[in-house]
Amino acid sequence: MRAELIDWLTGVVKPAEDQRGLIILSHHQNYSAFQNDYKKPAQQLWKAGIQRPVLWFWGHEHRLAGYDLYGNYRS
Repeated sequence: MRAELIDWLTGVVKPAEDQRGLIILSHHQNYSAFQNDYKKPAQQLWKAGIQRPVLWFWGHEHRLAGYDLYGNYRS
């Protein structure tokens, strides 16, 4: 994550001061079986003081795609 986002989290949201659970919505996931770079945002959040339960919902995994898994669909 960019430094501006981390600054906003620590300065405005102040997650270290609140121990309730946190919900994060993002385009990309915090884990990938195909790349190690995806771990970086979770590590940044940990360093920013978010050390509590987190529910992380993300959009998709780019490399985990399946085509014709169930055959052709015909209407």
